[in-house]
Amino acid sequence: MIVINLTLLVQVVLFLLFLIVLNYLVLRPVLRLLDTRAAKIEEDRRQAQELHDAAQALERQAATELASLRREASLRVARALREAQEKHMADLADQRKLADEAVDAVREQAAQQIAQERKRFADLAPGLAEAMATRLDLGGGV
Repeated sequence: MIVINLTLLVQVVLFLLFLIVLNYLVLRPVLRLLDTRAAKIEEDRRQAQELHDAAQALERQAATELASLRREASLRVARALREAQEKHMADLADQRKLADEAVDAVREQAAQQIAQERKRFADLAPGLAEAMATRLDLGGGV
């Protein structure tokens, strides 16, 4: 059986006093520390999510810029190829023109040489005919 006396009452009061002191000195600081830690963790999660969202936005922007740069580079390459081909065709036309001029000059020179040789041949023809007749003993002259 439980006997209620002054000792029990003092023990109850001391126990309650212990609980109050324990609450102020240990429990409240520990709970405050846990709340602070939970708030810090939540803040870190929020910041991590913001950073993750920002990183995804930057990645999308970089992908867009990369695609734009690739298109621009492709256009530049195509333009450079077209310009090189046009330059090549112009150079080829110039070379053809020079070659045609050279051929025309050679033809003109050949025509002049042929004309000179024909003149000389006309002068040599009577003597040649006589020489051939003499060799063949035809006895006739021109």
